[in-house]
Parts: sequence; C-alpha cells; structure tokens
Amino acid sequence: MLYGQLNWPLLLSGALAIEASIIHNFTWHYLVTWRDRVARTRIDYFYRLIRYNLVTASIDFVMKLGIIWGLTHYFHIHYLISDLISMLFGPIFKYAANEFIIFKHTPETQPFFSGRKLPALGRDTPKIRRINQSMTRRWEHGFLQSVAERMPPGINSDHMTTLAFLSSFVIASGYYLTTYSKWWLMLSSFGLVLHWFGDSMDGTLARVRNQQREKYGFFVDHLNDVWTIFIVAIGLGFSPLMDMRIAFFAALAYLIMNVYVHIIAFTNRVFILSFGKFGPTELRLLAIAVNTTAFFWNPVLLDMEDISFTAMDIGGLFLGTFLTLIFLMKSIQGALELNRRAEDNIVENS
Repeated sequence: MLYGQLNWPLLLSGALAIEASIIHNFTWHYLVTWRDRVARTRIDYFYRLIRYNLVTASIDFVMKLGIIWGLTHYFHIHYLISDLISMLFGPIFKYAANEFIIFKHTPETQPFFSGRKLPALGRDTPKIRRINQSMTRRWEHGFLQSVAERMPPGINSDHMTTLAFLSSFVIASGYYLTTYSKWWLMLSSFGLVLHWFGDSMDGTLARVRNQQREKYGFFVDHLNDVWTIFIVAIGLGFSPLMDMRIAFFAALAYLIMNVYVHIIAFTNRVFILSFGKFGPTELRLLAIAVNTTAFFWNPVLLDMEDISFTAMDIGGLFLGTFLTLIFLMKSIQGALELNRRAEDNIVENS
C-alpha cells in the first residue's frame, strides 16, 4: 500500500512493512505467549522491543543467509531447497532466542505454560514405571552411573539434552556428505555415539544428583527424539544411500511406535524402553553396523523401470514394514486388554 498507493520509496515502504510485522509479532509474544515474564510497563516493552529487533535481524540476515550460502556453495544444494531449509530453522532459532534471551525465565516468573503454577502430581497418581530389558541395560546403567558421578558440576542434564539435539545434525550431515565420499559414514556413526551419550546421560545425571524434573524431562526428551528422527531421515533421503521416500517411511514407522509407547505410558503407567532384548541403544548399534556395512557394500539389488533399490533401501523398507506390523499387533492387543479390564470393572460395579 505504501509503495503502490501512496508512492513512497520502495526501500522505505519495505522497511516499514518489515518493522510493522516485527512489532506485531513482538506485541503478540509480549501480551500472550510470554505474558507471565514481563513487567507490563512502557520501559520494559520498548527495552525488549529493541532487543527483539536486533535478535530478529541477526537471525534473518546472518543465520538464514548463512545457511542458504553454505548449503548452495559447499553442498551444491539447489537455492530454493536451501531457502526452504533456512525457513525451517529460522522459527526454531527465533523461539530459542525469545525463550532464553528476550523473555528469559527467572526464578521470580511463573512457568511458561500459563500464568499459574502447574498442579503437582497427587499422592494417588502412580508414577510411570520404566521397563528396560535390553541386552545392554546392565553395562549401560553401570557405565552411565559411573560417568555421571564424575561429571563436573558445571555440566547439567540440559547440556546433555542439547548435545543429543546437536548430534542429530552431525548424523544427518554425515549421511548427506556421502554424496562426496563414503568416509563421511564415520561421521554419522560418531554422531550416533554422541546422541546415545547425550540422550542417555541427561536422565541419569538428573537422577544421580537428585534433580529430577519428571514432566519437563519427559516433555523435552521425547520431543528431542522426534526431532532427531526427522533430521536423520532428511539426511538419509538427500544421500545416495537411500531414497527419500523410503527414509521417511522408516521414520514414520518408528514414530508411530513412539506414539504407541506414549499411549501405553498414559493408560498403563508403564513406559516401555525395549521390546524383547532390543532397545534404543541396540537400535543405534544396529545403525552403526549398517553404516559400516554400507561403507563396503551397498549395491543396487533390484533395478526396476523407474526406481532402483539399494541394499539400504531394502533394509529401510524391511524396517518400516516390520515396525508397522509390530504397531498393528500391539495396538490390537492393547485395545482388547483395555476393553477386557473395562468390562471387568463394569461387572464388579454392577
């Protein structure tokens, strides 16, 4: 409108439009999203608005342009795909900046979920029981316990969760870089080790130091797991190792199993960490074994008219199909069991 109707200069009109959108977004965050962390004064409003402008500009111009330039220049990804990737990460970095810089939480402020404190678990609410029968559980428990007891005080469970989060990019980058050399598979395997350490150590460290935050830990840890699967699937899909569609099929199958585990945790107060002798650690070891095998052997095993299937493609199809079948069987069994319990309760109360 400023440029087309009022004939204002294009750069000035664009700058005012951008600033108007920035003020709109900031005001929404100030009055709604982080309303429990602000003082509701003019000085506080304009002080945070200035910081918001600086941080937003830094993210938009430095981070987004840096991602676009790096992906197109070094990894030869099409500029439109690079732009989409930068658009994906922009909101994440902005949210983190708002959460930890602009509207930083202090002990005097309330939890960000609402203006009131969240209710604590009642005495009659049973805690979720963890079940882990994996092959590596004894060794893993002893090792993590020993390391947690020797961990420097300045390192806490949040740092370990951050390490697990960042390692997902290491894994995905290693897979994508196999476009240039198979040696980059070693980077993915190293990222899997980092992810195991961070993902396993955050809860162990909290328990050893008696600093458990059950709801917070459950919330953050499992969102982190979903993010990791998503990022790794993208890395695999852009690599020559596996077709993008198969990578996301396997990722989706894993995620629906993740959903099943959380539903069971809610309905039965039991959190299943392993199926049989196979748990998350065994899955990472399997992924490292597959990486090592793919370094030496990943031929095209099935060549059709429109698509060729490598060994990893077939492995991804098998994994996705297997997890989907397990999900269907477990879902039917769980539904029948819950229905039986409900009918027993009806009979007892009648």
